[in-house]
Amino acid sequence: MNKVEQYIENGWENCIRHNTEDCDTLIGLPCPYTVPCFVKEDKVGDDSYKVEYFNEMYYWDTYFTNVGLILTGKSELAKNNVDNMIYLVNKFGFMPNGNRTFFLDRSQPPFLSAMVRDIYEVYGDKDWLKGAYDALEKEYSFWMTNRVSDIGLNHYGHNEFVRPAEEYAQWYIDRLGYTPDGPVVKMASHFMGTAESGWDVSPRFGGEIYDYAPVDLNSLMYMLENNMAYFASELGLDAHLWSDRANLRKERVYKYLDSGDGLLLDYSFVED
Repeated sequence: MNKVEQYIENGWENCIRHNTEDCDTLIGLPCPYTVPCFVKEDKVGDDSYKVEYFNEMYYWDTYFTNVGLILTGKSELAKNNVDNMIYLVNKFGFMPNGNRTFFLDRSQPPFLSAMVRDIYEVYGDKDWLKGAYDALEKEYSFWMTNRVSDIGLNHYGHNEFVRPAEEYAQWYIDRLGYTPDGPVVKMASHFMGTAESGWDVSPRFGGEIYDYAPVDLNSLMYMLENNMAYFASELGLDAHLWSDRANLRKERVYKYLDSGDGLLLDYSFVED
């Protein structure tokens, strides 16, 4: 084991939290879970103490963490992460940005189907897969109900019913101490949408992320549909339903996002 591998191996335990009860803004989870930062040991005088910079699990960050966990023989912890996400989807109808109440106003790039497939390929447990499949149906419904455009492709946004853009806009003004040029509520909606996209904050969408069908999001939705076809086949369910959805998305992606020179580009379904 080289130094990098040893550092990773020694660091895993410091990245694990186990909070089963709701506490302030933290939403309790049934299983131990990983966070993107380990506990730091600090010292003041003769006194030493631990500082935990993160106590919440994040959505799309955890996909990449799970890949590392599985590669280093910690599949059980990777499964715990996925079981926690299934719990959150069943509780709220979608996978939030993380297990904080203030993250309920948005999701993040939908990697859960990929995580489910990784765990299923390790354990091969069809009873577990059935529960995961049901949760993924709910996640798919969330994106196809709350984040779908008139052209049938998905976009990022935010949950207005949790935190209205007006409220976020005022928070933004109070925090920075100035009012930017242009409609503040529109700007707030864009920032909340970019937080959901994982690109926060980026000029990529020209301040109007909610008007774009992004390449990455629709690629992930295509992956979700294909993974669901695979899961349905494994469970003896109707795989054709999901394959048809994936094929329809592929047609729409090439119709609207194809630049004509071999590139797929984000598409503004408002201006284009």
